[in-house]
Amino acid sequence: MCPAHRTLVLAFVLAISFNLAGCVASDSTTGAFTSAPALSSFDGTYRNIGEASNGKTRQPQLSQLIWPEDANLHHGEVSSVEVKALSTQRLKVSALGKNGDTMKAGEYERGKNFFLVGDRLRIAYRIGSAGFKSGEPIIGTTSNLVEFGLDTAGQGKARQTSSATGLAFGLIPMHVEAASDIRYAKLR
Repeated sequence: MCPAHRTLVLAFVLAISFNLAGCVASDSTTGAFTSAPALSSFDGTYRNIGEASNGKTRQPQLSQLIWPEDANLHHGEVSSVEVKALSTQRLKVSALGKNGDTMKAGEYERGKNFFLVGDRLRIAYRIGSAGFKSGEPIIGTTSNLVEFGLDTAGQGKARQTSSATGLAFGLIPMHVEAASDIRYAKLR
């Protein structure tokens, strides 16, 4: 291939790449959160098993969202999660078994373990990297955000937002984002 053809092919690939940059893919089932002006708004006991509004995918249990790295907590045995405001700055969160026994409990401080952002509790925000495992098509950064709030009916609602930004196949600039809402029924 002569240098003029290589330049033309490279210009074509770059033009396609820049047109694809910024594309967003989403399986979002997002909806409105209700206003939660104080931590006490979240007081209640929520079913551990979530319900997706699209009903198609298996949803993470609430205890998995709160304690994702606890290998000692058997999430399948957790029946419900109790949230209780201890003050305007502290929450007590407990994983309850089928008989109401406490399987795990912890006290969490606003600004240290979680943030109150608008009408939601931001309980996790992780930034990582992609492209270092076999089969990962994007080389770049990833993020995962987990928020918990109340839906317009007063039920518990978690929103997970994941994204990856970088170069797809080492060549094409790309940003991919997906968000999903999970309802956790408020038992009391």
